[in-house]
Amino acid sequence: MAGSTPRVLRLTFEFRVPEGTGKNIQDKALGRAVDKIETSVRAIAPEAFPWADKIAVHREWNYAWWAQTEYENAEFTLPATEYNTPKS
Repeated sequence: MAGSTPRVLRLTFEFRVPEGTGKNIQDKALGRAVDKIETSVRAIAPEAFPWADKIAVHREWNYAWWAQTEYENAEFTLPATEYNTPKS
């Protein structure tokens, strides 16, 4: 359908390393693990989401400087509008 809005499904997985883990995990083993996950997702994508024509893979390594226990994720309810409130 020409002129339709692009739609994207984004799934995020976070694999957390316990505090105090002394081994350097930024080595070839980490790369191989990520490659396995990516290969698995690419293999099931056509069956699981047949509407998609592409899949984008973003690799990112982060250091969580603030512990999750100190700063919790927040979710806020927005005011009701005619667009975000189901019709009764």
